[in-house]
Amino acid sequence: MKEHILVPLSGTPESMSVLPHLRARRGVAEITLLRTELPASVEGFDLLRDAAIAHARSFLLKVKRRLSGLKARIHIVAAVGAPAETILEVAREKKVSLILLSSTHRPSFARFLFGSVAEQVVRRSPVPVVVIPSEPVREPETAGAGKHSSF
Repeated sequence: MKEHILVPLSGTPESMSVLPHLRARRGVAEITLLRTELPASVEGFDLLRDAAIAHARSFLLKVKRRLSGLKARIHIVAAVGAPAETILEVAREKKVSLILLSSTHRPSFARFLFGSVAEQVVRRSPVPVVVIPSEPVREPETAGAGKHSSF
C-alpha cells in the first residue's frame, strides 16, 4: 500500500528534524506539508490572517523544494487554527495514512499550561502517528563567555 504522509511543520529547527525520516521511508506516494498559524482576535484580522498564510506558504514552498528529490507527490497546506485540531482535520480531509511530526521540548510549566500538540494528536488521531523527538537547539556560546558567569 502506498503511504500518504502528513507532516506538520511549525517552522522551528526542531520541527524540521522530521525531514530526514521522510527520505528513509519506502512506499511513500504522497506527502502533505502543513503549517498552521494560530488565529488572532484583533481588529483587521483579515489582513493579519492573509499575511500569516502567505508567510506559511512561502515557508512550505521552500521545504517542498528541499524535498524535490523524493519520488512522492508533495502538497502544501497553510491554515489558520489551533495546531492539534488543524492537524487532525487535515489528516481526515486528505485521507492520510500516517502523521509524522516532531515533539518540541518546552519547559514543564509551558507544557502544563498549553499541553503538547504531539500528545493531543497521538491521543485523537484516526491514523498512526510517528513522533520524532527533536533535539533542543542550542544557542551558540558568546565569544569570550566562560562557564563561570555572574548571571
